[in-house]
Parts: sequence; structure tokens; C-alpha cells
Amino acid sequence: MALTTHIGSLPRLDKLLDILKAKYGGQPYDEAELNSILTQEVADCVRKQVECSIEIVTDGEYSKPGFFTYIRERFDGYESRPEQKLVLFQKEVSSFPEYYARYFKEAMMGGAILPIVPVVCTGADKIQGRGETADRYRQCEGRLPGRWGPRPSCVFAGHRVLGRCINEYYKSDEEYFHALAAELNKEYRAIVAAGILVQVDDPFLPDIFVEPGLDDKQKKRRAEIYIEATNVALSGIPAERVRFHTCYGINEGPRIYESNLPEIIEYVLKINAGSFSFEAANPRHEREYHLFDHLIGECVSTLWHSFVRGSRQPILLKSILHLSNKLRGK
Repeated sequence: MALTTHIGSLPRLDKLLDILKAKYGGQPYDEAELNSILTQEVADCVRKQVECSIEIVTDGEYSKPGFFTYIRERFDGYESRPEQKLVLFQKEVSSFPEYYARYFKEAMMGGAILPIVPVVCTGADKIQGRGETADRYRQCEGRLPGRWGPRPSCVFAGHRVLGRCINEYYKSDEEYFHALAAELNKEYRAIVAAGILVQVDDPFLPDIFVEPGLDDKQKKRRAEIYIEATNVALSGIPAERVRFHTCYGINEGPRIYESNLPEIIEYVLKINAGSFSFEAANPRHEREYHLFDHLIGECVSTLWHSFVRGSRQPILLKSILHLSNKLRGK
């Protein structure tokens, strides 16, 4: 049986956007009013998902204005650098500068609640309010009413910090990745303890394979370090409680310089997750589902969702245990 689900942030109503902008923009706001609006809006969001026959629902990421903001809110050791240039899609941007100048201004960043600025690790990673973590996700569980049928899934943005933030504190990226992973593990365990599935939402792994200045050997080693740290973050959590989403091909652009599924699949399937999903945002990657025919033939039952140009319909992969165990050496 194939279960229906979806990935990512859903549209918010103006009243929620306004109070989130006030909160994160340093303006006066009422915390009780924010919690009341969030509870109602997430409940309505879940109800609409159920009405559309979505079987694994999410909170729409309603409480998170962006993953950089969320990391600064939840973890000590980070600071914003608004004066520092945010570097994204380096080869793409250098090849199509006019297009991406408009894209960043009007699309990717133009609709953000807050300006997207670089975040730098300047101290030891430590999650804030550890005693409040379980309560935070129990509250989230209440906003994702399982009584309506689906098992709720919390779309969790925290994992993105592994690759997107700049390390200025630890001696190496490997040390940084593992230190942060140990703290993320506390957050992930709290999600599971609240009865919610963990989603690892990861845009970084594919970027390693188009990162300027790295040769093939360095790219592979960096990917291995990253996967090792990801599994540290997931330690002690049953694989069936984890789903992994990788955002290769996430930006709506020419995307000449980006990794392909064959480059990353070996690493993806080493992650201790029970289910996986992939971007299918345009014909650039639509054909890549054939990779699974080549890899394991009938051992994988693949459900390729109806492709819509410009959307982010995921490919849901079922029954991949055979291949993932093989790659893990089991």
C-alpha cells in the first residue's frame, strides 16, 4: 500500500504572517495570541490535507519562518551576519547572473517573512531549553490531530543547518557536523517521543557534488562525513519513524550545474531512514526514476507521482530495504 504525503512549507494566512513578522522582527506581539492562531491554523491545515486524502500529514511548517531563524532560536552558538553575502548555487548564479538576481529578489527571498542572511557557528553547539523540548512537540502533536485518521508527520527543518551554516568555531567541518548532530539527536528523540514522525529535510547533500574547489575524492569524503553525522543525529530512533527528503534540483532555474540522482543515491540509502523522497520539480530529473530499475529491478516498487511542471511533487520510494541494507553492509 502506497501512502500519500507531501513535503515543505504551506501558504499561511495574513493574520499568521503578520504576527510572525512582528515576533521575529522585534516588534510587540502577544505570545498567547500567536499560540492561539497557530493552533487554529494548523488544525485547519491538517483538516484540508485529510479532505484531500493525504494520509501522512504535516503542520505545514507554520511556526517556522525559515530554517536559519529556527536554528538561531533553538540552538546556542550561532549568530546572523547580515553584512555577509549569502552564497547559493555558485556555478548556476555565475552562469545566469541576471536570471538569479531576479529569482532571488522576487521568488526565493522576495516572499520570505524575514530577510535570509548567512548564519555562522561561533560557539559550542547546544540546544536551548532542553526541558521544554518534549512539551514543544507534544503541543505540535495536539495541532496534528491523529484522531482524523492519518499518522502525523512533523516536517523538521533543523537538519539543514549541518551544511548551510558557516563554521568558525570547530577545528574542522567533520568536528562541527558531529557536534551538531549530537544536539540534533536530542531534538529528534523529542519528536518521536511525542508520537510524531521525524522528517530529515536536507538540501545540502546534493550540493556537495557541485561545490567549487573540491575534486572528486574530496566530494566523496565530504559526503561520507555528512552521512555519518546524519546517522549520529538519528541514533536510537527506529528507522520506521524517520523519513528522509533530499532537495536536489530545488531552485526554479536552468539548473545546468547540479547533481543527478545516480551521484547521490549511494549516500542517501546509507541513512537510517524507513522512507525516502526526492524532488521532481521539472523534466531535468523526471527520467531518473529509471535508476531504480537498473539498481535493484523488481526489489523496489516505485511510485512516481504525477509530474507537474514547476511544482515539487516528490517521488515516493517503497520497499527499498533490500538495497539500503546492502549499502549499509547488513
